[in-house]
Amino acid sequence: QFIENKLKFSPFIAEAVVQGDGRPYLSAIICIRYEIVAKWAEQRGIAFTNYINLSAQSEIYALVQKEVETVNESLPEAQRIRKFL
Repeated sequence: QFIENKLKFSPFIAEAVVQGDGRPYLSAIICIRYEIVAKWAEQRGIAFTNYINLSAQSEIYALVQKEVETVNESLPEAQRIRKFL
């Protein structure tokens, strides 16, 4: 829960579930905070029609990746998220 809570400090992330205990690396399932991410996308001229379409945009993936990288910087190597969806 510690890593999940760190991810949810981001204004762009609504929910996060981290998995991988006993595995070679951690992965996360991340849900974006639609209202905030939609506004961010509109300000940058990114076209979308709904939550699924918005979350599939490469710019949104890059935005979330940046948030994951920020959290990873504060974690020991073994606790860093390697993959996310």
